[in-house]
Amino acid sequence: MNDTCFPLLSFGSIRGTRASVDRWVVSASLLPLLLTGQIACSSESRRESPTIKADQTSTGGVSGNDSTTVPLAGSDFGYGGDQSYNSTGGQSSGQAGTTTARQEEEGKCGSIGATAEMELAEVDIIWVVDTSGSMIDETERIQRNMDTFVAEISASGVDTRVVLIAQLDIVPPNSNLAQSGNYIYVNDQIDSHNSLDRIVETFSRYSSFIRETAHVHFIIVSDDESRYLSLQTPEERASQFQSDIEAILDPDFSVHAIASESVGGFPCVPESDEPEFVKCCQDSALTFWIIPAVGCEGYTDRMLLECPFLGGAFAPGLTYYALAANTGGVAMSICQQDWTEVFGSLRDAVIESAPLPCDYAIPPPPEGEVHDFSKVNMKYTPHGVDPATVQPYPRVNDAGRCGNNAAWYYDNNDAPTKIILCPAACERVGSGDGGSVTVLFDCAPVILV
Repeated sequence: MNDTCFPLLSFGSIRGTRASVDRWVVSASLLPLLLTGQIACSSESRRESPTIKADQTSTGGVSGNDSTTVPLAGSDFGYGGDQSYNSTGGQSSGQAGTTTARQEEEGKCGSIGATAEMELAEVDIIWVVDTSGSMIDETERIQRNMDTFVAEISASGVDTRVVLIAQLDIVPPNSNLAQSGNYIYVNDQIDSHNSLDRIVETFSRYSSFIRETAHVHFIIVSDDESRYLSLQTPEERASQFQSDIEAILDPDFSVHAIASESVGGFPCVPESDEPEFVKCCQDSALTFWIIPAVGCEGYTDRMLLECPFLGGAFAPGLTYYALAANTGGVAMSICQQDWTEVFGSLRDAVIESAPLPCDYAIPPPPEGEVHDFSKVNMKYTPHGVDPATVQPYPRVNDAGRCGNNAAWYYDNNDAPTKIILCPAACERVGSGDGGSVTVLFDCAPVILV
């Protein structure tokens, strides 16, 4: 097979360091058009397409090719399986499961330059901050970093809203976030143990600010452990909270924890130039530092004077860590002195949660050019997969022909303006795994009949 189609439009996420640009232009060298801002969707709810405007450049004409026609399969059809179909519609050997379509005919594709102006992906971030007396340092760190944190997410092409639930409004009134109209403060008493309870009980006070099309991120900051609904174990508390949130919140959500990890059953303490002494304080805590642990006898005189004042957390936040693990969130130690890594990890997790769009607007061609809508392909490349190994998703005639197939169709077969993904394809593309979508024009297409 010699697939010589060139991408006109390519929509993808950049993992790790994110580009802070909103517009890319396809040049004469046929570089892909990469949209770093992503638009959330699901198989049940579609989002607005990126709006794409034609550029006044052309990089080639159109050469005709026959299409690859594939019969409707009973199983799911699209990227990811071991079965394949040849150009005549016959099924080649392979294991049962998801099937792939293959273009066997050679073809040379033209491409037309385009500029994309995209709608933004949406994320709603809910900070829940324990502002009890032991959290003064942590509260100040959040206050110093909040504006930059939100600005970096927004600069990556994400439409961001922020809710703060706390006893103290730590977002300065003259900050960019406070002035943006994308921030609300919910005044509520968050103490050492009730963060999860208050998220649920105050939901009616911020629910109207949460968008159904956004991915929601709860960021919980506490130096203690949850006592949610007085349940006995961290696993029970995490499971019940997740169920309770799913019952009242429609969008997908993640929970992130800035809390204490378990250090041999004890809470964390701040980084120290004397790690041996810190460990002795932890190991001797059960005796209130009166009797030093084995190997700590040399610190006996210092323990009573210094160990109670080392700071750090009061208890491991095991419930919060369990929630982060269950919902694909990140968990970070509250004892870190440099919170650059903390905010960087949160920023990347929020950005990467924004999935690709499921509708793609077709740009009008430049003057003197025309699209041949019978020769269009669409590919989805999951993160980490070699694009050369990915086969196009097939086209079906209309939404009624989608079934369980990972395929696509036009909004109007007579005068197409959009490429629309079938629910199965939308679910894959909308998974937020950092993959990319490429729309190929003027190529031998793959058609599901």
